[in-house]
Amino acid sequence: MTRLQDLNISAKLTLITVASATVALLCVLVAFVVQDLRLVKRIKAEQVESQLSILAGNLANALLQNDLHTVDYLLKNGTSAHGIVAVTVYDRTGGLLSQYPVVAGRLTPIPNPEGFDFSAVSYRRPIVWRGNEVGILEAQVSYADIELRSVYMGAYSALAFLFALTIAALVAWLVQKIVSQPLLQLHRLSRAVMETGNYSLRAEISGRDELGQLGEAINQMLSQIEQRDLMMERQVSQRTRELQKLAEEFRYRALHDTLTGLPNRALLNEEFNRAAAHAKRASKQFAVLLLDLDNFKFINDTYGHDVGDELLKLAASKIRGALRGEDIVCRVGGDEFIVLVESVQSLQQIQTVGQGLLQALQSELQVANRSVTVGVSIGASLYPQHGQDLDELKRNADIAMYAAKEAGKNRLMIFEETMGRANLNKLALQGELTGALQRRELELYFQPQLDVAHNSLAGCEVLVRWHHRKHGLLMPADFLAFAEESGAIRAMDYQVLREACRQCQKWRLDYGLEIPVAVNIANVHFEDLDLLDEVRTILRETQLPPGMLTVEFSETVLLDDSSTIQDIVTGLRRMGVKATLDGFGAGLFAVSHLHTIHLDSIKLDQSLYRSIARDPDERRLTSGLLAFTRELGVNLIAEGVEQDEQIGALRALGCPVIQGYALSHPLPQGAFLQWVRQFQALEEVSEEAEA
Repeated sequence: MTRLQDLNISAKLTLITVASATVALLCVLVAFVVQDLRLVKRIKAEQVESQLSILAGNLANALLQNDLHTVDYLLKNGTSAHGIVAVTVYDRTGGLLSQYPVVAGRLTPIPNPEGFDFSAVSYRRPIVWRGNEVGILEAQVSYADIELRSVYMGAYSALAFLFALTIAALVAWLVQKIVSQPLLQLHRLSRAVMETGNYSLRAEISGRDELGQLGEAINQMLSQIEQRDLMMERQVSQRTRELQKLAEEFRYRALHDTLTGLPNRALLNEEFNRAAAHAKRASKQFAVLLLDLDNFKFINDTYGHDVGDELLKLAASKIRGALRGEDIVCRVGGDEFIVLVESVQSLQQIQTVGQGLLQALQSELQVANRSVTVGVSIGASLYPQHGQDLDELKRNADIAMYAAKEAGKNRLMIFEETMGRANLNKLALQGELTGALQRRELELYFQPQLDVAHNSLAGCEVLVRWHHRKHGLLMPADFLAFAEESGAIRAMDYQVLREACRQCQKWRLDYGLEIPVAVNIANVHFEDLDLLDEVRTILRETQLPPGMLTVEFSETVLLDDSSTIQDIVTGLRRMGVKATLDGFGAGLFAVSHLHTIHLDSIKLDQSLYRSIARDPDERRLTSGLLAFTRELGVNLIAEGVEQDEQIGALRALGCPVIQGYALSHPLPQGAFLQWVRQFQALEEVSEEAEA
C-alpha cells in the first residue's frame, strides 16, 4: 500500500485539498441540517402549544355548561392543524368525557389509536377556568412531517455536498497544477542536471511568487556552478600543462647533466643496455671512451668554480661537436665524460674518433674573458672483448685513461691487459683497506647543516678521510670504490657509524651540544637485515638516543624491488633512527619508488639548483620539488650549496635545511667544534640585536 509521503506532490496537494474541503463541507452541512431541524421542532412545539391553549380556553366554557356537543365540535376542529392527530378530554377526576376521533363507536382512552403515526408525541395540559381546574386536555401530535423534512434535507444536503465536492476537486486540481507544475519542472531540471552534468540548463520562470524566486535562485546557482566549473576546467587544464611541463623538465634533468645538458649516468645506463643488445643481435662491437680533462683541477682552484663550470660547458660543446650524430657523450661527474661509439669496425676507427676529440680540446679556450689551455686524456675499452657490463668496461677504460695521463696526458690509450699491472700502485689501496681499519687510519669529518627558517644548527653529515702512511690524506673518491669491490665497505661503514655515535654522545655529555649526526651507508647493507642488529648494538653501546642518528642511503638502492629495503627502513624508524634518501634528483628512479618507502628526509642533489639565483626554470623546478616533499610529509635538505645567493634563493622558496661549502667545508672534530661555538656566538649576538 502506497504511503502518503510516497505520493507525488500533485497527488498530495489534490488529496489534501479535497480532504479539507470534504471535512469542511460535512461540518457545515451537518450543522445546517441539525440547526434547521431544531428550529422546525421548536416552531412546531410553539404552534402546538398555542393551538392547545386556544382549544383549552374554548373547552373550559363548554365544560362549565356541561355542553358535550360543543366539546365534540371543538375537538373535531382542533385536530385540523399542526399535526394534531388525536385529542381527548377528561374531567377533573380523570373520567373520559370526549375524544376525537372515536374508536369503534365508543369512548376509550387510546394513547396510540389505530392508524396513528408512532412518531407522535403526547401533550397533556389542564383546562382551567378562573384559576380552577375543570378538566384535562390530552393531544397526540405527529412529527412525521418533520421526519419527512429531515429526509428531504438529507437528500438536498447530499446533492449539495456532491456538487460542492466536485467543485472542490476541480479547484484542487487547478491549485495543484498552479503549484506543482513549477515544482515538477524544477524537479525535472535537477534530475537532468544530475544525470547529464550539464550546468547550462535553466528553469523557465513564469511568475514572481516564491516559486518563481526559487527558480531564479536555482538558475543563479546553476550559473555560478557553471562558471566555477569553467574556471576549474581552465585551472585544471593549466595545472595539467604545468605538471606535464614540470614532469618533462624533471625527467630531462633526471637523465641529463644540468650544467652541460649532456646525458648523465642514468641515461648512459639506458644507452649502454640498448647498444649492448644491438651489438649482441648484430654480432658487432662498440667502444667506451672515458675522457678526463687535464689540468682542470688547477684551473678550477685558481679561477674559481664559476670559471670551472663555464669550462666544463665549453668542453662539453667541443666534445659533442667532434663526434658523429649517432655517438653518445655523457658527463659522469666532475671533469669526466664517457663516449659510446657504436659499430666499431677496427681499433683504427677508435683512434680516429680519439684524435678528433684531442684536436677539439688542444687549442686555447676563451672562458669568462680568460684564455685557458686544457687538454684531455682518453682511455678506451671495447665491448665485448674488455667487458660485458658498463662497470667493467668503465673500469678498464679508467685504467687506460690513467695510463694516458702517466704517459704524458693529452692522448688516447686503448685498454690492454698489461695496463692492469702498470696500475698496481693505485689498485694496491684496495688491499690496504683492511689494515687501515685495524690501525684506525680513517678520520671523521663533519659538515654542518643549517635550519634556514630558525637560523640554527640542524645537525651535521659525517664524512670520512683516510690518513694514508704514504699518500697522505685521501678523499672518499680515492678508496670507496675499492672498499665496495673488496667487501671492506661493511666493516668500514660500521666503524664510521660507531665512531659517529660515540662522538655525538660525547658532545652531549661533555659540552651539552645536541647535534644530530647523519651517516651515509653503502648499498650493500640493504641486501640483508644485519644492519638493523648492528645499529641496535651501536646505540646500546654508545647510549646515544636513536633520534640523534640519521642513516643516509643512495637513491640507487630503490632500484631493487626487494622487500628487504623497506623492512630495513621501517626497522630503523621503529627504533627511532631517521632515514634519509641521498642525492635525490640526480638519477631517474627516486620519484617512481618513493611511494613504496617511508622516509624522514630527502637530500636534494645540487645539480637541480646550481643556477637557482639566475635561472627561473630551476627556481620553478625546486619550488615544485619542495611542494612535492611537503605533500609526502618529509623534510628536504639541499646539499652542495656553495654560494650565498643560492642560500637566499632557497630561503625565499621555503627550503627548510641546507648544507654545503657556503656554510662550511667538512671539518675534523676539533675544527668543527670551534665552528659550532662561533656559529652559536653569532646566533646569540643576532638574537640580542633583534631583542
